[in-house]
Amino acid sequence: MSSLKDLASLIMIPSLYEDGKLHTVKPLADENIIVHPDATDNNDGVDGSTPSTSSNFTFSRGSNLAATRVDVNGLIEKGRENVLLYSQDFSNAAWSKSNLSLTSNQTDPFGGTNAFLFTSTSTANNLFVQSLSNANRVCSIYAKAGNRSNFALVNNTYGNGATFDLSAETAISVGQGSLAVIESVGNDWYRCSVYFSLGTQFLVVLSDVNGNGYSNGDTMSFFGAQMESSLVATDYIETGASTAQAGILEDMPRLDYSGGASCPALLLEPQRTNLFTDSEYFNGWSRAGTTPIFTNNYGTSPEGLQNSTRVQLDNSDIFYKAVNLSQGAYVFSVFGKAISGGSSQIILRVDIPSAKRAVFDLSDGTIVTNTADDADIIDYGNGWYRCILIQDNDTIANAVIEEYNDSLDCEIWGAQLEAGSYPTSYIPTYGASVTRSKEGAQVTSVSDLIGQTQGTLFAEVDSFGVGEVANRILGVSNGTSAERVIMLTRSNGFRFIVTNSSVNGVDYTKYTTTEGVHKLAMTYDANEVRIFVDGVKVTTDSSVTLPSSLNSAHIGKAEINHNYGNNFGGSVKQSAVFPTALTDSECIALTTL
Repeated sequence: MSSLKDLASLIMIPSLYEDGKLHTVKPLADENIIVHPDATDNNDGVDGSTPSTSSNFTFSRGSNLAATRVDVNGLIEKGRENVLLYSQDFSNAAWSKSNLSLTSNQTDPFGGTNAFLFTSTSTANNLFVQSLSNANRVCSIYAKAGNRSNFALVNNTYGNGATFDLSAETAISVGQGSLAVIESVGNDWYRCSVYFSLGTQFLVVLSDVNGNGYSNGDTMSFFGAQMESSLVATDYIETGASTAQAGILEDMPRLDYSGGASCPALLLEPQRTNLFTDSEYFNGWSRAGTTPIFTNNYGTSPEGLQNSTRVQLDNSDIFYKAVNLSQGAYVFSVFGKAISGGSSQIILRVDIPSAKRAVFDLSDGTIVTNTADDADIIDYGNGWYRCILIQDNDTIANAVIEEYNDSLDCEIWGAQLEAGSYPTSYIPTYGASVTRSKEGAQVTSVSDLIGQTQGTLFAEVDSFGVGEVANRILGVSNGTSAERVIMLTRSNGFRFIVTNSSVNGVDYTKYTTTEGVHKLAMTYDANEVRIFVDGVKVTTDSSVTLPSSLNSAHIGKAEINHNYGNNFGGSVKQSAVFPTALTDSECIALTTL
């Protein structure tokens, strides 16, 4: 690729991005810019000049934080949001307060002066509260003892939450508050958190969880409140008049490092929904048997947080979700990790109504047996595997996790049930099913970068959409389907189309295994089109009428401007548009694996 760099007019190698933008490597405002792997751009002029805005791809996925990726450290990264307002300004009217006074400008855990001293003004319950919509969330706040060292985080009513004793560094849970954590962050500050199932309030009580209040004049200090969709508290996100987000944002391109890759690829996926409402909180699943035991927040999960669940099953114990799905193709998956000395052969089963199952050995990452239509196990590092069961065309009553050979003792995390013929990236859920929207990238008004009478398209892709038809990889067009040069997938192969005046002059399919890494190139020049796949010229057509007025380029989406349909399923490692038709030898060199 590097030897042909000077010939290309538009190059996308996933490296520099921001929310809603995927920057190109060429053209750049400054050809000497250094683009760092996995660097985000804040347009501050650091590390070189900002890429030319005219050539940047607009990226779109949707309006929620459902998307995840594998980051440069090999961990699954999510989008995160603090849904509280004025998270460290407790004097604001967004916080309802009673029976207490506030003193601002106190030293906070990070050396600033943003903490508040709370002083009880009554022997009645002293509290501050912010109400939100009903959802499964974890609440957290930084606390420092004054002349009192205990307080409670309460959900909706007293008797339901956790009491935190800073002097003893203990957290005592009651009711829904079954997952409470207290953690020292230094300088006598502690971060205290508790997970609530279907909570509507962030309620801090200067008492214990049962409402046994302070005396008049008792004090404690607080800073940095957060309420988020998670089982454990994540890094604090400051908010003001609106909520704030971090991690993988709504329209942020996903530069993915799956499989231990040293360089990222642009992950592109069609719309999918995780039909499970509790993907990490397995207490929300039904259980059957004599001794099923769950230990929440047991170990470090694939996202690098202590939020995995230890599962101990014996004597035909199971846990399951009743889903009652209509006829269709479905993928059931969960992440699993062996525990030293434990029995680590786990079963995924779907009832359709006859049971279809696969047995996965988490100790060595193998499939022991499989009676489903398909099954796979993928290594995610640190002993974690994603176990996958696929049913091609069935109704499903229940999705079940169970033991094999009469026992199971392992860690699990991140269950997913999605309609489709192949698994997609993990979609976390906390009390309701969640949909990740389809995604793609486009750049318009770049006719000067696209050859009008001759040109070449090139893409290196890793496709996992076997059997998916007409999913776009890379194309140029006039913003409609009437004038276009495109490369796309087809069942068991790759498809190449050239369209002029809404008539396909070329519609060629190279049948091959579409899974895995492939390099594709397509040239057009006068009346001739040549197609190359993995270092081989597969066809030439010398009787083609070329399209006109090509002014837009599209990655992973339909060639129609602003239409995000026909989405590619897989990742794009690099793509390029050349304003000239490369030679056979250049295309062979470009596409050789």
